[in-house]
Amino acid sequence: MSINIFLDNSNIWLVGRKVCSIKEPGHESAFRIHFAKLFDFVRNNRAVSFAYVGGSVPPNNDDLWLRLEAQGAIVEKQERAVSGGEVAVDESIQLQMANRIIDVHPPETMALLTGDGSGYTDGKGFIK
Repeated sequence: MSINIFLDNSNIWLVGRKVCSIKEPGHESAFRIHFAKLFDFVRNNRAVSFAYVGGSVPPNNDDLWLRLEAQGAIVEKQERAVSGGEVAVDESIQLQMANRIIDVHPPETMALLTGDGSGYTDGKGFIK
């Protein structure tokens, strides 16, 4: 059985730092995620039919992007808004997911790794 993986790099990182600030206040700058191992954990020895990573720049994560691309992921980076917020990372992931649903027959397993639940209270976003 194969799997389709969709990863929101920015939200995983930001929510992880927020949890770190609660559990270990003052140590947020030491927070790390090994995204390649996270990817392997989710893959769980299954063949990856499709992988998509959305993220925002800055920061400069060229090594991370290259490592994920080497594992077969399509990486799409969005520039941040002047305010510092993300512009369209969630939307780009949702579009890729919708396209896989339409294009792949028979259906395959999808795994979504995101962290913020944005849009939940408005009936929008990934929860919808």
